[in-house]
Amino acid sequence: MDLTFKKADVEDCEILIDINNKAYYDDYIIYGVCPGYNISIEKMRSSIEDKNIEKYLIYIQDKLVGVVSIKYEGDNNSMRLLK
Repeated sequence: MDLTFKKADVEDCEILIDINNKAYYDDYIIYGVCPGYNISIEKMRSSIEDKNIEKYLIYIQDKLVGVVSIKYEGDNNSMRLLK
């Protein structure tokens, strides 16, 4: 299995929004709201440009399968994965 990660940049905003919408659609339908669903391009761009957050596109066999976000906290020695 060929697993690769590509750091997201602002050109990836629409792709990231599409992935989030697919991932969070069911939660949106069930609860009526979901912070990760249908976010604006501006909000996604801001998240990508945030120096405390890194986003990576995940590929298996050159097929996009997901995204992971890492947030640096405090003194930047702590990190956590974001949904």
